[in-house]
Amino acid sequence: MTVDGIDYCEKDGVAVIRLDRPRELNAVDLVTARRLREAIIAAERSRAARCVLLTGAGRHFSAGGDVRFFHGALDLPLDQRRDTFDDILLALNDAIPRLGRMDKPVVASARGAIAGLGVSLLAACDIALATSDAVFSMAYCAIGGVPDSGASHAIACLANPKRAAELLLLGDRFDAEEALRLGLVARTVAPEALDEATATLCARLASGPATALASAKRLLREAAANSLETQLARERDAFVDIVGTQDFAEGLRAFVGRRPPVFVGR
Repeated sequence: MTVDGIDYCEKDGVAVIRLDRPRELNAVDLVTARRLREAIIAAERSRAARCVLLTGAGRHFSAGGDVRFFHGALDLPLDQRRDTFDDILLALNDAIPRLGRMDKPVVASARGAIAGLGVSLLAACDIALATSDAVFSMAYCAIGGVPDSGASHAIACLANPKRAAELLLLGDRFDAEEALRLGLVARTVAPEALDEATATLCARLASGPATALASAKRLLREAAANSLETQLARERDAFVDIVGTQDFAEGLRAFVGRRPPVFVGR
């Protein structure tokens, strides 16, 4: 069901969040930012969803913030204008970290224009696929703006300092090959193959050992901030906890029995 620019549905263990403003290149205004937050929370809380897919309707993933909406806000008194942009960012600043924190894998599937906020959303997902002809840009300086929605954090983590500065201060476009080199996307595929590759990946994740995947995702998230000794202790704790799950027993039995495992998520 599509509500205010966001389509949300659940099917076969996958919660699909689709930016659905194709005429605006899936750019995000205030209402869409709020609805995106609501959809992410719904996916996070869903007991049926074991994987989350974030994508865009039509030919583009997202051109970022809705510049036409921003332009209209110039007519507001300064205090109201500030409040409007603050409300957008408060919604996004709550929504985006949830993608990384939730205990299920999040996949981004992107084509076409991926700019500004679109890059932030892609970076916040666990695995991102993009078409080989996708075009990326940080874009903020083109409208006299500054990075938001985690853009500066994402680029600083992905690129060396000089390249990060170039991307953010110049806002030049870069292609899918560069996005792959930076680690912004995990894989590029031919445009006609994106839907099939996305469906295959999401099905594989949704049928995986949910508790183990959640633990692995948490370990990855914590690793950069931990010393080796701390991370070893975290891994030990996670592994000992997993030993008692049905999925761990099923995985071992399937491996020894030379058959595909059937995980139940416990």
